Parts: sequence; structure tokens; C-alpha cells
Amino acid sequence: MQCNVIISGGRVVGLAVTLLHAVSMPAFAGSAVFPENGLIELVTWENGQDAYKIVHTCSLSGKSIHCDGSITIPEGQVKMSFALDGTVNGGNVELMGVGTTRYSAEACSATATSQDGFKLELDDSGHGSGTSMPGTLTWTGASAKCAILVGKAEQQPSAPMLATWRILDGVPDDDFGDQQTESALWKQLGQAEGPLARKCFEETFAKLKKPDNAEIKGRIETAAYQQHMVEVAIEAAKADDFDPNWLESAKSIGGSGGTKQRVTDTLAKGLPGLFGTLVRLSQKAYRLSNGINEKALLPKLKGKLYDAYAAERTQRPNDSPVEVLKDASTHVGSWEKVKTDLIKYFPGTNDNTREQAMAEYLAARFDFLAKVREVAANKEKHLADAWKNVANDIARIRSDTLDCMVR
Repeated sequence: MQCNVIISGGRVVGLAVTLLHAVSMPAFAGSAVFPENGLIELVTWENGQDAYKIVHTCSLSGKSIHCDGSITIPEGQVKMSFALDGTVNGGNVELMGVGTTRYSAEACSATATSQDGFKLELDDSGHGSGTSMPGTLTWTGASAKCAILVGKAEQQPSAPMLATWRILDGVPDDDFGDQQTESALWKQLGQAEGPLARKCFEETFAKLKKPDNAEIKGRIETAAYQQHMVEVAIEAAKADDFDPNWLESAKSIGGSGGTKQRVTDTLAKGLPGLFGTLVRLSQKAYRLSNGINEKALLPKLKGKLYDAYAAERTQRPNDSPVEVLKDASTHVGSWEKVKTDLIKYFPGTNDNTREQAMAEYLAARFDFLAKVREVAANKEKHLADAWKNVANDIARIRSDTLDCMVR
């Protein structure tokens, strides 16, 4: 087997020997300042191995940080992806995680897992240095010609590292982020379009990212996100009760895991109760839909079941959604008829567990639909409320923008 490099935890190592290249770093101009909630790109590599840089997308929430990284090296047939979690303290970042390495060649293929981590000190110029933590890479699978690798472990001693970093706007998958906040705020200012106005507004908006403006930025961001939620709810409310596209609305509102959902959860904390409820309902409905064959299920749902459930739920808002659903089914036939038509499309070890899975899914989906329709029906009020609490902040931003324009 020819395997020249293996990537692990931000390091490039041989199968038996770690390549160490010590490089002295210049003194830092100042410690890095990260957004309290946002994204950064972190690039790490071992000193002297500039060709093997790993790119991480990291989400920040207070002093917590989560990074997803990957690298592909065609000449070595090596691919690796890994997730790291840790803490941020000023410019000091400490991360630990698990990686999966895949080596692929015509004669042999193999996989390995690693427990790795590193400590970095990042400066305000976008650079940094540190060391990797001792770890272990263990081969967990291999093709027949290199099956001898399985179970073997390689110890990885600490190694000096280099890094660069930068702040990222927005979040993956074009979801809500700084770009959407800036666009919504610009509309609220009501400023006439023009190159000078735009330039001064962008300069003013950029100042919101400074630590001493964190509270203002947080309020503006919450207002813009509430507006975003209303707009998504309006679109979701237009869908037929049993339109399969409802899942995309649930994902957009509640996130769908990873960075997207962590950003959503953080922003939702500042929203009024109705919107926090909508986030929770969307996450629950999306989670319960996993593994369900919607294309087979949806045609069976056509009818009056949603209307019956919504009417019953209005009368019994504090009762179990599942019990409300079962009682509502009597208005459109019977629960036994619903079970007969639908139960086979749900997971479970017996009819009782499948019935429970079906009832929980239907109730969660119907509750989500009812809530987006409630938001959409009162859209003008919700949009006005979103920006009402930040009127003073908007006035300050407008004043700073105008001051810039007359200088």
C-alpha cells in the first residue's frame, strides 16, 4: 500500500512519523476579536506544510465554538472531514473533535477515525499559531489487500501549527445572516438610493460589528430576524395543507441541524413568544418527518382532517395534541379509518408504536401549519412590532449615515 499522507485534526502526518517543522512567529499586534454570535472561517496547517491547509467553518455562540472542516488531497487519494467543539477566550481558541479519514487507491482503500484537537492564539490581523494536542488515529476498515491495517493505531504527538481566520457574513445555504440584516435595515431607514448614501450606510453598518456596539447590533438583528420569520410564514401559509413543500418552510424557520440550526436557535431567543413557539413547532414537525415517505403518505391525507383538528385545537389549546387529533378524526370518519389508511407508512415495531408515531407526526405538522397561518393573518402588526422596539437605534444609525454624507 502506498499512503504518503494522512490528515488528522488540522495536521498532516505519515503513517508512523509526524512531520514537525518549528517556525517562530512574530509578536501579535493584538488579540482577535470575534463576533459573539456569528461565523468565522478558520484555516489550519502544520508548520512547513502549506500545501495541506484545512478549511473550517466555525459558528460562535458566546464563548462556545463549533467547527466543521475538510480537506482533499488528490495526489494522496486522501479525504477527511471532521467536527470540532470547544471554547473561545479572547483570541485563544481550544478545540477537540473527531475526524474521519478516507484513503482511496486502485489497489487499496481504507478508513480511519481520530480523536484530535488543538490550541491556537489568534491575532487581530487574521493570523495565529499554536500546537496540536496529542492524539490517536485508528484504522477502522480496509479493503482485502490492506485488511492488515484494521485495528492498528498511530500515536500522534503534539505539533506546532499555523492558522489564519476571517469573519464570515451570513450562514451556510443562503439562510439568515448579516446580509439579510443589512438589507432589512436599509429599507427601514427609507434613505433614497445613491452611491454616497450606500457607501455611508455600509460604513455605519460595519461599525455595528465592533464589540461596544454588540447590544445595538443584537437588537437590530432580532428585529430583522422577526421580519424574516413573518415573510417565511406568509409563504408557508400559502401552501395546501398537504403540500410536500411544507417541509422546506419548516426547515427555513427552524433550521435543519448543524450551523444553520445553531444560528436559528440563538436568534430565536430574542423573539417574542409567538415566534419562539413557531421555531419549536417547526423543529418538532421537521424532526418527526424524518424517515416518512411523504410522496406515498400525502395523497392519503386529502380531506377535512386538518380543518377538524384546527377547530378542535382552538377549543382545547392545552390538551394533548395527539388526543385532540384522535377526537377530531371522528368529524371526518373515525380514527380507525385514519389508522387503516396511514399506519403502514410509519416506523415502529408494532401497530401501537406505529400509531403513536403517526399521531405525533400529524399533530406536529398541523400545529405548525396553524401557527404560520396565525402569523400570516396578522402580518402587518408583526412587521410593525418587529421594528417598534428599535426605533431609537434606527434613528441613531440614520443620523450617523447622514453625518457621513455631509462630511
